[in-house]
Amino acid sequence: MLPILKQAELNFLKEYEAVLQPLARTLNVLQEDKDCFYGMVLPKIIQVRNKLFTIRDGYLVYTKPLVSQMFNGLLSWFHDLLNLHPVANDAILDAVSTTQYNLRWVSPDRREAVSALFMANVVGLASCAVQTSAAEVGELSTDDDDYGHDPETSKTWESVSC
Repeated sequence: MLPILKQAELNFLKEYEAVLQPLARTLNVLQEDKDCFYGMVLPKIIQVRNKLFTIRDGYLVYTKPLVSQMFNGLLSWFHDLLNLHPVANDAILDAVSTTQYNLRWVSPDRREAVSALFMANVVGLASCAVQTSAAEVGELSTDDDDYGHDPETSKTWESVSC
């Protein structure tokens, strides 16, 4: 027969569950085979950070060191992403362009900078597309033998040997 858990042990387990639940839920979402996109990663990491911050500053009896280590580990591992450094630009742009998140995950003091980054990339991509289209049109218009009717390279069906 198994011993009955004491009230302190039950309280520890409840607190432990409350501490690990945000991380576990986020990992489950990010591990899904379907409906998981790169644009979800940064908002989800920020969401976990904020939840751990709230839990860390709450009333904890047993798991305060665990929450502190999880919080510090998250800050250490994802420092560049969480601080929106330039190396995180791809993650930032994907998150902003994901309709589920847009700019909601960005703190109010950083929204203008993130919005400017997004707009600069949209404008850059649009001008790149226009240049590419113009170059393709130029190639087509200067290509005299697009259909093989150039007199020097023209072949008739009779002269083609198979």
